[in-house]
Amino acid sequence: MNVAGSFVLGVVTGLVMHHHLSTEVERVVGIGFCGGLTTFSTASFETVRLLRERLPTAALNAAVGGVTLSCIASAIGLSLALI
Repeated sequence: MNVAGSFVLGVVTGLVMHHHLSTEVERVVGIGFCGGLTTFSTASFETVRLLRERLPTAALNAAVGGVTLSCIASAIGLSLALI
């Protein structure tokens, strides 16, 4: 869900920046909806759980992969909002 939330936040941010969408909408969607949708604390917990289970490769993939995909998704969302 972190990737989906990052994508939505990218789109909303782009709409606010380039199409003059209300900053109130940005707050409600960004903080309210995306804050509830994304679960970075759960992802962190799962990474630590993998480390405790002595699965360092899986933990690294989960941590780096999740953040990387979320950054890519937000960049795509931002780019789409510029169209």
